[in-house]
Amino acid sequence: AAGDLRIEGASTGSFVATANGAGADVITCGSITSTNGPVTLQTNGGDDANVLINNAVSSTNGAVNLLAGNGANSDVVVSANVTAGAVLTMTSGTAAGSDVTLAAGVTAQGTSTNVNTPDLNINTGSNLVATTGSVNVQSNLAGSVALTVDFLGNGNITAANGNVLFNNTTAGAVTVTGGAANGVITANAGTGIVRFNGGN
Repeated sequence: AAGDLRIEGASTGSFVATANGAGADVITCGSITSTNGPVTLQTNGGDDANVLINNAVSSTNGAVNLLAGNGANSDVVVSANVTAGAVLTMTSGTAAGSDVTLAAGVTAQGTSTNVNTPDLNINTGSNLVATTGSVNVQSNLAGSVALTVDFLGNGNITAANGNVLFNNTTAGAVTVTGGAANGVITANAGTGIVRFNGGN
């Protein structure tokens, strides 16, 4: 779309890139590495405004924020590894057709990991990880706060030392598809809590 922001790559103390045009995407075209500070990739484009991660994104000591537009069909699509030395936050749009998707074989991890989306897609061999805190997946769908988590083939949601929480802040219908053959949810090596809608 007009106004798309294509990032050729960067190595810096911190990095912020924002696209403001209607329907504008933020697209990585090279790796982004922060040695000491947050990385924020954000589009304010409303509908059809995506954050597309095609290359590795990392912050050694800081947070990573991937923030799509707040309308319909506004996605965060992670097609390369994302590593945060602090909290990882991925937020899609709040209307129909918006999702956060981990492509096959990628890992997205933070010390704690927050995903705000109506629909989370975990593809074959992909991993959503919190290394020390919890994985918190909260629907931001306007109105119903319904959440769908799709395991599309041997993927994982793992809180290595914490809990895995679905719609923990605001309750709504939670649907998890795929079954044990296609996905595993693990909280603190089996001693933690997997919580839906604020209950155990």
